[in-house]
Amino acid sequence: MYRFLAEGPTDVKPDYNYFPFMKQLIKIASGISGAAIYVLVIMVILGTVGVIMGKLGSSNMAQRIGWGMVIMALIGAAVVASAGGLVMWATQQQLI
Repeated sequence: MYRFLAEGPTDVKPDYNYFPFMKQLIKIASGISGAAIYVLVIMVILGTVGVIMGKLGSSNMAQRIGWGMVIMALIGAAVVASAGGLVMWATQQQLI
């Protein structure tokens, strides 16, 4: 009896078109990721300007902050751009 309760239906698959608002959610997700990438591009530019200004002004602190901004923005861009793939990979993992 308990073995039957532990076994769930194995034919349940996600239906991405079931609800009528799914297309709107896809547009919202695309818009948010696009906006995030634009913000990250601005951060890369500002970080690069910080590195250049730090180099010209002989400020090690400005260079470190600039490089930190560039590196963090690039890591963030990699995560944002591959978010769909990461979620798809995670949903395909067998936990049991």
